[in-house]
Amino acid sequence: MLDGHGNPLPGARLEIYHAADNGNYSGLYDDGVPEDNLRGHLFTDADGRYAFTTITPAAYADPVTLAVDGVAEAAAAIGRSSYRPAHIHYEVHHPDLIKP
Repeated sequence: MLDGHGNPLPGARLEIYHAADNGNYSGLYDDGVPEDNLRGHLFTDADGRYAFTTITPAAYADPVTLAVDGVAEAAAAIGRSSYRPAHIHYEVHHPDLIKP
């Protein structure tokens, strides 16, 4: 992890999370999934390095968007998908940063 000037950012707290295969994020729904499923945090070492292991996230359809009549058809008409690409969220917290 590097700061805005390319210098290592030791001791930064990283919050890392992603959705399950069904597109749900843990802790948002009362669906029986543990609140911290596919979520974690860690700290960078003295050189700003970090490593973690997780499953590969999947692309998923956004149920709110798909609930709007015609959205899927409109996306298909212009060659777009109504699925969100697979992705992982990172939040970086460190006293030297203006905001996370």
